[in-house]
Amino acid sequence: MITRACPLLFCALLLWTSASVPQNSAGSSTERASHSVILTSQHPSASFAVAPEVVASKPPVLFVSISKVINPEQTSLEILVYLSRSENEGADGSRVLIGNFSLYPPDRPAGFQLSTSDAFRKLAASKSSQKERQVRVVFEMRRLHEGKPWSAVELTLPPPEWRSTRK
Repeated sequence: MITRACPLLFCALLLWTSASVPQNSAGSSTERASHSVILTSQHPSASFAVAPEVVASKPPVLFVSISKVINPEQTSLEILVYLSRSENEGADGSRVLIGNFSLYPPDRPAGFQLSTSDAFRKLAASKSSQKERQVRVVFEMRRLHEGKPWSAVELTLPPPEWRSTRK
């Protein structure tokens, strides 16, 4: 009797565990990829909306990940990160610099932590803060050597992570 019940019990247990384990494979990575932005030499700026609860809580750390880099000529780059209440991503005076970073080597993915305390303080003090507009975190890619022409560059950035502490 025990030998007959064991295979059935094993199959039932296997089905139960596979149904209760969250499926974090292809589905969620595809979903995450669809929310990423891509910076290129033709489109060097992009942004993400910042949730109102994030603006209200003013987390002190922003973690930015560059998940994919295509930079065959290893062009030296700088990425500037701003908070903005502007409707567009242009520099219209309503942007506040959070910080900047560079990739080294310039053809490798990496992650960066930026302090946001000053940027949130300055955004709250700015005249544009009186307007009820969506806050965005804006990324702008620049060549370190402005005199050199752009090469084929592509950076993929997943949505940034707002953190309460440095890791």
